[in-house]
Amino acid sequence: FMKALGLAGAGVGAVSAAAPVFHDVDELTASSGGVQKLPWWVKEREFKDPSVPIDWQNLPKMEGTFPYQARPTLSAQERYAMGIPGGSSGTWASPKQAQVLFDYMKKEFPGWEPGYAGLGDNRTTALFMATKFMRMGMWPGEINMGGNRVNVMQAILKAGGTATFPSFMGLRSSETLRPQDFGVPRWEGTPEENLLTLRQVVRFLGGCDVGAQEMDSDVFKLFHEQSGGKQLVIENVDEAAETPTKLVIPAKAKYILQWTARQPYESTRRQAGEYEDAAVYYSYQRFPFVGAV
Repeated sequence: FMKALGLAGAGVGAVSAAAPVFHDVDELTASSGGVQKLPWWVKEREFKDPSVPIDWQNLPKMEGTFPYQARPTLSAQERYAMGIPGGSSGTWASPKQAQVLFDYMKKEFPGWEPGYAGLGDNRTTALFMATKFMRMGMWPGEINMGGNRVNVMQAILKAGGTATFPSFMGLRSSETLRPQDFGVPRWEGTPEENLLTLRQVVRFLGGCDVGAQEMDSDVFKLFHEQSGGKQLVIENVDEAAETPTKLVIPAKAKYILQWTARQPYESTRRQAGEYEDAAVYYSYQRFPFVGAV
């Protein structure tokens, strides 16, 4: 790895010198050199004017919630018969589909075996299991704490919380102190400065590309009417709010921030088995932290 970086044999000082040094957020923001760096052959277009025309006026509002596909389940006996004694770590495959995948993986990657969980050998599976912790912002189930087995998710649900830590309002934890909580003015910059700053924050937290769109009635059509069983509405309020029945977006909100969490490229291309691998889940571990900012 160090050879690939051209740093083999270099001392700590040489490695440090090769990396940019930032003394404050101003320098970090100024270093970005633009929001996106696209290849020369990529043509930028306005958000509401893609290469495929959209009739925004007649575009209907997204109704209901995001549809989830029912996932088939494999019994322990079925999985054992397929040579997978460890049960399912998460799969959408039927027995027939899983067998097709296994047969193809063995042909595509000579020597590959499904292992005890249908994901590959023990080392590959161990890496996957390590990245499952807190993926998608989900609280863990039973974990060891102080010599006891504690079901963290159940404890939080009983206290009135949710199964995941990202929330519509952001975490707003007691350790997350905001300037307005102390009567201190917020830092405010131009829209361009704000976007560059957020780009660097997203990159710092493991994200990749960043974009912003202006919020209007057309863009709001792309939002589902419900999220988490609550109505998503726009109202004339000063700040976003969440109640037991609705999620409120202030009418004065101007922009939507979007970001991507890039998966390790080579690992993603070569993932094998009946489910995503560590390359996928590692990204799903990181992106909730951006939403928690």
